Amino acid sequence: MSEQTAPDAIKDAVLTQVEFYLSNSNLPFDKFLFNLWAVAHHDPAAVIANTPPPADSPKHAKCAHNEFHLGWLPLDKLASFKRMQPYLEPAPQGLGSVDAIADVVQNSTLVECRKFGKDGETGAGWFVRRKTPLRKPEDAMQRSVYVKGFPKTEKDGETDDERTAIRDGELELQKKLEQWARDLKLGKVLSVRMRREDKITEGKAPLKGKGKFKGSIFMEFADKSAADQFLALDPKPTFEGAELETKSKLDYVEEKRKLYAPDSAPIAPAKDAVPKNPYAKSAKPFNAWADKLVAEDGFPTVPSAAAARKDGANGKKRAAEDGDAVDEREILYDGVKFTARRTGGEGGSIEIVDEDKVGKGEGQWPTGKVFRFVIAKEDGSTSGDKEDGARFDFGPFKSRLEPVARPAFVSLTEARPIAALPGSDKEMKEAAPEPKAEFPTKLTAPPMVASASDAKKDEGEKAPAASGSGAQQYPAKGQASFKDVVSDEQLEKLKQEVAEVDGRKVEWERLSVDEERAHQLSRARYHAEQAFSQQRGGRDGGRGGRGGRGGRGGRGGRGGRGGRGDNKRQRRD
Repeated sequence: MSEQTAPDAIKDAVLTQVEFYLSNSNLPFDKFLFNLWAVAHHDPAAVIANTPPPADSPKHAKCAHNEFHLGWLPLDKLASFKRMQPYLEPAPQGLGSVDAIADVVQNSTLVECRKFGKDGETGAGWFVRRKTPLRKPEDAMQRSVYVKGFPKTEKDGETDDERTAIRDGELELQKKLEQWARDLKLGKVLSVRMRREDKITEGKAPLKGKGKFKGSIFMEFADKSAADQFLALDPKPTFEGAELETKSKLDYVEEKRKLYAPDSAPIAPAKDAVPKNPYAKSAKPFNAWADKLVAEDGFPTVPSAAAARKDGANGKKRAAEDGDAVDEREILYDGVKFTARRTGGEGGSIEIVDEDKVGKGEGQWPTGKVFRFVIAKEDGSTSGDKEDGARFDFGPFKSRLEPVARPAFVSLTEARPIAALPGSDKEMKEAAPEPKAEFPTKLTAPPMVASASDAKKDEGEKAPAASGSGAQQYPAKGQASFKDVVSDEQLEKLKQEVAEVDGRKVEWERLSVDEERAHQLSRARYHAEQAFSQQRGGRDGGRGGRGGRGGRGGRGGRGGRGGRGDNKRQRRD
């Protein structure tokens, strides 16, 4: 039987998605991606900075690096977004791997894709970047159309299962809408944005654009001529047999102005006006153009650096640094959005708002990604007095996991301090009658792509040995998390393929649901702390401040990762 391949429709969807992430229509309004992209212009990954540039590539005038090294984003980061994760499934449902996604993206006319580093080298992998400088989207209103007549979301779910089913159904509908738009064959479609009602929450202000799907979309074409052709279609376009109502976005907005604000001036898009955030779901959505984070030549400023300059010029502290200040920002970790709150200014306490609800119900954390392993003593036992042995080498061990499932984070739990979780969690004990917290409140940073400046700071530094002899104590307990859910079949293969290390037996077991949630919460706390650290210019911060990556929206709708006043849209992933 021949090996199955992904259909062209899947490849087209992957290419469209990656191009959208880096497009003029999305990048300047997506705080998380823009920040990554801006940092990649000022402090590129070490594996990229260490790659010799082409002879004809000059040093950039605005930074210390060669132009060849600037603006690259790790493709596996984009592939981890919720909208991209299905494409990692084996064919024909997906493409099967980041390598296969890279093969497709290399055909793009808008972004370029390149592999940096050698196999096994820290940070090595596929990276993507724009082929042209970032430019203000011109005549976006004239290139956009309003389309109504799609199946609405009739009700909100009352239970977690119902909400999950609704969310999954809307995600499938988003994919159908995007395929429908491509099948029009009128020209390139930049975005398809599902329009939503405001969500009414008892005792709180309505959440703008967070409610049920209205049955209408805004669709943005790359060219005005394509939008004109769409509006001129006769007969009108249909979706699943139903005729659709169509009009230009400008006409739609003008109709609403006359209805709700008849005394206001007519809509007349000004030339060279600052583009608005098309995903605005809050009073202060992120907008790189409005915040003047992009120069005329398209070169970006890192948002945190711009804020620091502004504070210095005013001679004022930010409100978040005041002793009695409360600062909130939205974070995204593993596809789940949550709010982190800092009280007491810089150096104050940080907590996750409604922590007991985070990762449950709609947008919940998947289970089956974290495992416990024990490396036995030489006689094969995993109990009793400990014995000295060779130092545990994480690199080769992690490499052995990759053929089975993509590893994310591997560590020995006894190689670093273990802090009890706040509240009711207790210290770890060997024979506990109920689940204990083995996940720290503050974790060491997960594996990430080191920047060029990080690499320079690390030059000449050696990691201290655990003891004077450099020996590792066995039996040794550890944990391994994976980027995707590991099936029972994969677990059995893992037990077979990684059954020993340096002649010592290795035992594997899944964490319980409660234990895995404790792990996810500990990682979420880490990202929350790093989000506020990043506010002060930290490089290894979490995903503070951005339009989020997991939610119910489509190509312009999704929950956020930034502060309370930041972009809270549900993004197209």
